[in-house]
Parts: sequence; C-alpha cells; structure tokens
Amino acid sequence: HWQGENTTVLMISHAEGHENVVYDPEEERGIVCTFTKSEVRVLKLLAEGMSSKQIAGALDITFNTVNTYRRKMLKKARVKNTTELIQVAYLQGTL
Repeated sequence: HWQGENTTVLMISHAEGHENVVYDPEEERGIVCTFTKSEVRVLKLLAEGMSSKQIAGALDITFNTVNTYRRKMLKKARVKNTTELIQVAYLQGTL
C-alpha cells in the first residue's frame, strides 16, 4: 500500500502482518540502482508475467542466464522477490 502525507512510500504487507518498506524517497540510502541493458530486457519480460523459461526462449539465452540476471537485480535493488523488484524498477522509472 501507499502511505505518507507528502511523500510516496511503498510498503509490502506479509501474511504474518510484517511490513517491509520497499521504496522511500526520503530515506538517505533510498533504493536507486542501475540495471544493465540486458537486465532491463529481462526485467520488462518479468513485468509482463513471463517465466524464466519463456524469457530464455524469447531472448535466445539460457534459463540459467535469466536466473543469474534475476538474482543480480534482486541484490542490486536490495529486495527479496521479483514482485518487489518490479515495483522498485517501476518507481524509479526503469519500467
């Protein structure tokens, strides 16, 4: 959900009731990362709902390469899953 009076903050709520701040522009170490062109191509296809296998076929790369890109992007964005990764990329204008 979104919250904040004059700022945009994205929160992810988990079933256990825990919340993780995914994006907070006022945070000094805010999540801003730069993705390579190849990572952006993979990210766009992930955002369209494609699986790693489908992405590998579409980009003519291996399944393992897709998952390597995904793992590196998760680390760069400091998030735990693809949903959070797509949200960060959208919020920072990558998508």
